[in-house]
Amino acid sequence: MHELEQRLSAKGFRLQVDPMEDFGFVYSLSKGIEETAYLVITHGIEYKIEEIEQPVIHVRDLWVNKDYRHRGIGRLLLFYGLCHAMRQCPGIPYSDLEDDTDFPFDEPGNLYYAFGYRFKEGDPQEKWLDLKEFKRNQDALFHTCLII
Repeated sequence: MHELEQRLSAKGFRLQVDPMEDFGFVYSLSKGIEETAYLVITHGIEYKIEEIEQPVIHVRDLWVNKDYRHRGIGRLLLFYGLCHAMRQCPGIPYSDLEDDTDFPFDEPGNLYYAFGYRFKEGDPQEKWLDLKEFKRNQDALFHTCLII
């Protein structure tokens, strides 16, 4: 995580992590006075996965300023946010995704799909990520975040 923070700082970005009252965090990225991107993650929500109520890390909102899109900013912020949330809430097995984008989710170029999010079985609107799988792929994902 420290390497990502150094890389951002060297490029003139400032990363801020603010706790939310409802069990979560807002991760914001800025360059100068311009907001570049933000991510909102909540945790502790019970969600039915594989027929069992499970606590999840819930990715609620990811936004990247149109002037900074396609530079890896969203990938970097999502990676940082998931790693941070997993450290704050060890033992949570899954992450679910609130995604209302208008592009195909299940194409390999999709950011969330590349992170390992998949459709919940039987529900094409719900997407979830096994965090054990994310941890296994963490090093490879980390290196894709260093391209900005």
